[in-house]
Amino acid sequence: CYAVMRFYGVPEMAIVKKNQQIVQSLITAYRKQTSKAEFEMLASAIGKVKATKKGEEKFKKRIKAVFTAIDVDRSGMVSCSEIAEYLRGLGMEKPDRTVLKTLLEGHAVNENGELGRNEFEQMMRDLLRRSHMFTGLESSESLSMEQMRILHQPNWDTGAGDTEVENVDSLSRAHLRSAVLEKGYRLLDKGLIATTQMTWDGSLGHDEEVAIRRIGV
Repeated sequence: CYAVMRFYGVPEMAIVKKNQQIVQSLITAYRKQTSKAEFEMLASAIGKVKATKKGEEKFKKRIKAVFTAIDVDRSGMVSCSEIAEYLRGLGMEKPDRTVLKTLLEGHAVNENGELGRNEFEQMMRDLLRRSHMFTGLESSESLSMEQMRILHQPNWDTGAGDTEVENVDSLSRAHLRSAVLEKGYRLLDKGLIATTQMTWDGSLGHDEEVAIRRIGV
């Protein structure tokens, strides 16, 4: 029986399917732990723009409009309180100021934790990049180098056991992919991510369809 399954490539396809599940679970965990409602609402206020000259012009116009709307005292600076008030105006009942403070800390230009227009723009670029990093349709083979670097970072998950971080910039695509999958399986073993039951649905194409017809996997 195993020989027949091996002949039709079932073990190899099972590994591919499992790896795909691991990648999807990593993406889900990343989104859950790095995305907050406050971040999503701010990102939606700007919207997604294309990486073109016209897209950049549109982005800057939207940044100016949002910054002006937040800067109610016209000081040329925006604070955590002003952003919270802006989010309430968009319909968020009770924005978490701790979450907003954490967001602003990496970009603030003064001791009051305020942002100027340029700093606000950079913060929003970082936020949009994070918000649109994954489509949810990625597989272990289709992940870009940037996506793999993000998933390999140890600081967004909990309990992964990453005490030493490799210099990911020096890793080849194949080695980085292996490192990401190893991390995923490690998190799975610790119960920190979960995968669904594997199904044979023909998603891998012709070879899987043949295996389904011939041996009923």
